[in-house]
Amino acid sequence: MSNVPEKAFGNFQMPTIDDIRKAIWGAVSLMMANCGAVDPSGQCALIPTNPVTNFGANGLLVSQVNANNYQNDNWLASVSPGSTTLLSISVKPGAAVMAIAGFAVETDPTLRTGLPVSRVDVFSDMAMQNMVASAYSYMSLTHIDYPLAYFLLPKPVVVPPGGQLAVRLVSDARLPATSSYVVMMLPPVVLVSQSNSGYQP
Repeated sequence: MSNVPEKAFGNFQMPTIDDIRKAIWGAVSLMMANCGAVDPSGQCALIPTNPVTNFGANGLLVSQVNANNYQNDNWLASVSPGSTTLLSISVKPGAAVMAIAGFAVETDPTLRTGLPVSRVDVFSDMAMQNMVASAYSYMSLTHIDYPLAYFLLPKPVVVPPGGQLAVRLVSDARLPATSSYVVMMLPPVVLVSQSNSGYQP
């Protein structure tokens, strides 16, 4: 018998509420650090992200939309069995900076896993050829007081003005039919020029 002690190595951990908060504020800091990309004078504002108004067809912040499966600005999305292209967009030059730390996904007690989505993939191109990050449901945190599961990406994905973004959902294998679920980006805000925000100091 060997006397060499056994060792276990791990490079991941389940997130906590504090991890979620830190990731969200880290993404906000990344956006603020890129203020000059949307306003050379450095006068920027964080505004709520409205999935349809901002990213839908003729959206305020996009120059091209290949796909948008959001039904309204309350983050309600159509999720289909297999995979769903949630978003495939090109951000207008100078319009906004986005930083995505993860996603909040509505839970579903009728599914064995309790979640309609098993994975969320993020791409830096509309054609979904360059995957930059994935978030997995088994690495999610479900808050006891609210029916959302929080998926964190390994690190925030920054989408600059003029950049592209695509998000693909891979459903739980037991999702029987296309259904509506909340799929919210974290943080649910974007950075724009103050002059375009409607904010009055």
